[in-house]
Amino acid sequence: MWNHWLSLHGERRAAMTVLSKMARRRTAAIVAAMLVLGCVGLSLGGCAPSSAAVGDSMESSAMAHDGIDRSDVLMAFIGAETAATKSQDRQVLEYLQTKSMRTQYASSGHVTDAQAKAIEAAIASRSTMILLRCNATGNTTGCNFNDRVVAALRGARDDGIPTVLVSSSRQSTTLDPHLYAAQFVLQPRSDDTDSSKHERAGSYAMHRQQSIMSLEAASFIVMNDGEHAKTMYVSY
Repeated sequence: MWNHWLSLHGERRAAMTVLSKMARRRTAAIVAAMLVLGCVGLSLGGCAPSSAAVGDSMESSAMAHDGIDRSDVLMAFIGAETAATKSQDRQVLEYLQTKSMRTQYASSGHVTDAQAKAIEAAIASRSTMILLRCNATGNTTGCNFNDRVVAALRGARDDGIPTVLVSSSRQSTTLDPHLYAAQFVLQPRSDDTDSSKHERAGSYAMHRQQSIMSLEAASFIVMNDGEHAKTMYVSY
C-alpha cells in the first residue's frame, strides 16, 4: 500500500513537472507574440530597426501588408525661405497636391531652431514621412544639422517616422545614416517644349545611369520600406 502511494505520488509529481514546463513554454510564446504585435501595433510607427534607418531597413518586407494607403499619407515638408529654394518648395508642394498626398509645410527661415521644432511637430501629428530640406539656414553647409535637429531626428526615428533629406543637387553629409532613409535630389520634370527646363534637366546627365523616378513613387518606396538607393534622383 505504501509503495503504491509512493508510485502514485511520484507519477503525480512527474505530471506536474511536465505541465509546469508546458506552462512556461506557453507563457514565453505569448510574451514573444505580444512583443511582435507591439512592434506592428505602434503604427509601423514604432520599433525602429536596430541597424538601419526607418524606411531603409527592408524589415517590413517580412511582414505581410499592402503598404500605406494614399488616404493615410501625411507628409511633413520642412523647407527653407531662401531665394534658391523657395520657388522649388512651392513647386514641390503643388506637385504633391496634384497627387493627393496631404502635406504640411513648415518654413525653417528666420526662426531659431525652426527645423527641430518642425520635426517635433511632425512627430506630434503622426506624419507618415518627413522631407527635410538641406541648406535651410545660412550657417549650415551641405546636409549637416545642429545638435537640436539631430536630437529631433532621433525622436522621429524612435517613433518610426522615415526622414528623407531634400536637395537641389547631391549634397555631402555627416549625419548618422541611421537617421535618414535617403537623400532625394530634386529634378524638374523635363519638357522638350520648354528649353529652360530641358537645360536644367541636362545638368543631371551624369546621373542618367541611375533611375530617375517621380517624387510620388520614391516617397511611397521609402514609406513602405522598399529597396532603394541612399541617394535617389526624383522628378516633380
